[in-house]
Amino acid sequence: GVPILAAHERVDMPAPGETRAGQYEAGFSDPSGPLLLAPLARARDALAARAELLRGFSLRQCLALSFGTLVTLLALIAWLEAS
Repeated sequence: GVPILAAHERVDMPAPGETRAGQYEAGFSDPSGPLLLAPLARARDALAARAELLRGFSLRQCLALSFGTLVTLLALIAWLEAS
């Protein structure tokens, strides 16, 4: 695991007679993480920024958006059933 995932561990054992607790720490660093997960994180942030615009909508705009979405989905279902 060390060469591929850059695994590391640290053990801190107290000497006999000491009253403090021992500590164990382990972890790893996946090199594919930045390559695979960074684009997904950027896409999530872009989508969240667009969704944040919905918070400023008035009630009339929210109802119009809901109605338009409903009509679009019903039209899509009707088109898929006709095919």
